[in-house]
Amino acid sequence: MMRINEELIDEYMDPIEALETYILNSINKTEKAKFFGNNARLSAGDGNQYIEDSIGALEESANLGARAPEVRQILRARLIDGEQGAGAMQTLKNISYMSFLSNPTAAATQLGDVGFSAAQNGFFRSTKNLMKQMGRQKFGDKLKYDIDEIGLGKNVSAEIGNTGKGMDKAVEKLFNLSGFTKVDRVGKNTSINSAYERAMDVLKLDAKGKLANPKQYQKFKNEWEGILGKDDFDSMVGALRNGRKTEDTKYYLFSELSKIQPISLSQMPVGYLTSKNGKIFYTLKSFALKQLDFARRKILNEIGRGEYKSAFKNTMVLSAALGGSQTFTDQIKKLTVGSPEEITVEDMPDEFVENLLKVVLLNKYSIDKLGKTKDAETFLKDLIAPPISPLFDVARDTLEYFDKPETYDEVMSSIRDPKVPFSRTRRLIPGFGRAYSEQTVDKPKRREKEFNEMMRQIRNPMGEE
Repeated sequence: MMRINEELIDEYMDPIEALETYILNSINKTEKAKFFGNNARLSAGDGNQYIEDSIGALEESANLGARAPEVRQILRARLIDGEQGAGAMQTLKNISYMSFLSNPTAAATQLGDVGFSAAQNGFFRSTKNLMKQMGRQKFGDKLKYDIDEIGLGKNVSAEIGNTGKGMDKAVEKLFNLSGFTKVDRVGKNTSINSAYERAMDVLKLDAKGKLANPKQYQKFKNEWEGILGKDDFDSMVGALRNGRKTEDTKYYLFSELSKIQPISLSQMPVGYLTSKNGKIFYTLKSFALKQLDFARRKILNEIGRGEYKSAFKNTMVLSAALGGSQTFTDQIKKLTVGSPEEITVEDMPDEFVENLLKVVLLNKYSIDKLGKTKDAETFLKDLIAPPISPLFDVARDTLEYFDKPETYDEVMSSIRDPKVPFSRTRRLIPGFGRAYSEQTVDKPKRREKEFNEMMRQIRNPMGEE
């Protein structure tokens, strides 16, 4: 029997994870074959050649005409290019994830996604399913569905893949330790169970056996009968009404979650799928892009159909749900960094307005930083450029640390205004970095600013120039 050198053991996946990966890959290939059906060309060469040939066969049999190039581009992007990793940029992506997401503050930020569930499925349903997971028995015993049942498992998003090796494995462990994965599961479970209850309300029958909500049912039918076909739609409706779990009901819940979160490659932009090394430009932006799409469908599409009343209602619901949930989340984040004194009722209206900007800006972690620093130039750079600032922050802090004052003016300046060593890098430490930076850098700066402002008012109470 061949033995593995102990020095190489860390390069191998855990046996259970390896088996899981093998099973998932097998399922992936099987589902691709089922997708192409009679057009599948499984014996047509190695690698992705069989997909290329299967796409060609689909073009011929479906008689796509002028749409053939567009369909080919989409299928290639999803089934071939999209499943490639980020190449040499994967390390930089992982550094960004470890720096920005592997801490309790980022985990608290994920709670804000419950607001999208509230906007999609209703405030009461979402709140109830959130409270169920917090052990509040009066809201019910347990959830009907778990994300494991709809095939998500450990998946946070399509952007944050996990090969189970190297830095990917380190990212997964840090996400678990910081609570990010757990909070993300809470948000997803809240969404799918709220979507299930919303469907139950739409399909509900009154005492006479007639539809209690005929208009909502017709809208539901128009969407899902077109996706599943009449027989499978009827089967799904029967399963939902009887509380049975079937593949169709799970697919329904997966699809509803897909409307507000990028949980699979099919929800990612074509530009992301087709650019291997360019995937880093989408780092930490996929969630916000998906949420922009959600707002577009709820508001702009309704305006396009002339449904101005519905568009206005959706705008109000989105504003209340998202602004409210993110403002609540902001208070949780203040607690996680040890600054409960920063929670003030007077500031909440301003925080509410600022949080609404997160719906139209592409990086919720960048907008958080904008709210603190008020540095619009840096924010715009972060919005467009990939989030690789941790590398520059470490480099700048290191250079400043070894840059000793030489002249008299520099020495006196360092005495009057001593620099905090590695002030930018502290927040990047996984786990406790945000709290450490808050207590040793950010809070002292705020206190100094407040003190200077107080002294200025004492010296010049009339505010004269």
